[in-house]
Amino acid sequence: APPAPRARAAPPPRAPAAPAPPPTAAPVSPMEAALQKAGLSEEDLRSRTADE
Repeated sequence: APPAPRARAAPPPRAPAAPAPPPTAAPVSPMEAALQKAGLSEEDLRSRTADE
């Protein structure tokens, strides 16, 4: 006898989340872009270096 059909179809693949829009329209410098990737901002860097 043929196998019984599956009761439920597999759920459709989830759509990828839309990328977050850039915080500002102004072009960012390579250094700032690297900081954003690291989850930091230039302000964070300035305040940290000011503390030291």
